[in-house]
Amino acid sequence: MKFVLIDEQQVAPKVVDIEPSLTNYYKYLGCDLIQIIYRKIGGKEYLIICDEEGLLRNRYPVAITFEDGEILETLVGSILIGALSDEEGNKQELTDNDITNLICAENYRTFILQREGENPYRRRLLLTNVA
Repeated sequence: MKFVLIDEQQVAPKVVDIEPSLTNYYKYLGCDLIQIIYRKIGGKEYLIICDEEGLLRNRYPVAITFEDGEILETLVGSILIGALSDEEGNKQELTDNDITNLICAENYRTFILQREGENPYRRRLLLTNVA
């Protein structure tokens, strides 16, 4: 199944084809506990699989979620973005249009961030909205 992987250590998102399983999610995200959330990206809703303990592990941010123009949350650590299931609960594949939307530069902004005890750095973050 195709997902878009945003790796906290990489510059650009990439498409990965993996079998959906906890083992694979842990491997690609480098974590021991996942959380699945639903967010809008470029006007369409997707599922996002992320590290539930990313903040506790002091991982780097990869996405920001907005609600009514205010920052609601920051997603940290690597994330996998996939298609929603259909009405019957069947898993769906990302389409070529989905992949184009998820890697489109218009859905990212560069921020200057600073972690405690470190110098400021530039980071390109995915912009999401509450679904």
